[in-house]
Amino acid sequence: MLRNFFKERKRKKVLITIVKATSVCLLILLYFVFLSLIFREKELDLVEMVSKEKRIVVKNKLPLSDEVGIKIDGSHDDIEGYLEFSVKNKTSRLTQYYIYVEKTSDSEIADNRIKLYLTDEDNNPTKLFKSKSSPLYSDFLVDSYHPAGRVIYKGILKGYGEDKFILRSWLSEFYSLTINEEKYDLVVGVHSL
Repeated sequence: MLRNFFKERKRKKVLITIVKATSVCLLILLYFVFLSLIFREKELDLVEMVSKEKRIVVKNKLPLSDEVGIKIDGSHDDIEGYLEFSVKNKTSRLTQYYIYVEKTSDSEIADNRIKLYLTDEDNNPTKLFKSKSSPLYSDFLVDSYHPAGRVIYKGILKGYGEDKFILRSWLSEFYSLTINEEKYDLVVGVHSL
């Protein structure tokens, strides 16, 4: 009987030790999960845009046909509507991202009169720009993080990878010129998913 008592007591001690060890392991696991969430929170912007400028400003220019607009080459400093930029992955892991264009509040030209054309560095049009006519600013989906912005491209970058782009913008050939000086200003940005 005394032997059973010690056996039962020893079994309870082992069971209590196992429960304590499991609790400690769970606490350590929760601590690391919490730290990884904090670290990930700080690393929300996993991609960055690299460019001399981050905006396109077009003032009082003549409307252009798509045929002419897609050939804007930026070879002259006074050319408006041309922006070269790249998107870089700041991490070692595969990262999804998107490029958005946001019309600023002081832009005076309607969304359905602004044309956009996005190509890679070799002038090959990206997915949404392969049709015969270049899309209008108003044709693109609204960006959920930047409600005034429109998503013009989605892609995936390898760890520390880089994609290079050229964005062109011009007034639609259907825009009616006025005697007032009018302009539009587009800010280009990137966001990781």
